[in-house]
Amino acid sequence: MDEFSKSPDELARDESEQNPAGELPPQPETKNTVVLSKPTRELAEKLLANVGFFEYLPAQSALQMPGVKIVYIRNIEEAISFLLSCNKEYSLEEFSQKGSDVASNFIDLNSLKKWVGETLGDTELAEAIKTELGEGVSSREIIEIGKYFRKHIGPVRELLEQRLAQCKEIAGEETGV
Repeated sequence: MDEFSKSPDELARDESEQNPAGELPPQPETKNTVVLSKPTRELAEKLLANVGFFEYLPAQSALQMPGVKIVYIRNIEEAISFLLSCNKEYSLEEFSQKGSDVASNFIDLNSLKKWVGETLGDTELAEAIKTELGEGVSSREIIEIGKYFRKHIGPVRELLEQRLAQCKEIAGEETGV
């Protein structure tokens, strides 16, 4: 029986059997082997700073009571933080419980790639994200966009974390820390 023909109770029972402790499912092993070259001091400073108001990257956070809320990402560190919040998976039952504070977060990874390349000016990082995302999305992945999204958020986040660490290292060299 496929997942779409099951009742919410059957889905919840299946989920609790697979994860009786209620813990987050293990994150898939990432295959990220890309090593980014060290950015210039100017690029590092730009990546660590907040972008201007009209350059914010919008993302979405869906909560039960207020509904969908737009979140604005201003720098690479906020992008990483938001991607970390996207790792959480909740059942429909958890999400629909009255008074639930469960949030479902989403960011368009292609928009993130474009923002990194065009707004932040890091074409190498944008190209690495493009490589991670692949050339196209299969029709099955489009139908199950959540699976496509969850498949790529970990590796994309790792690329951003790698670049952030490089930028902080350069900033630390400048300040002598």
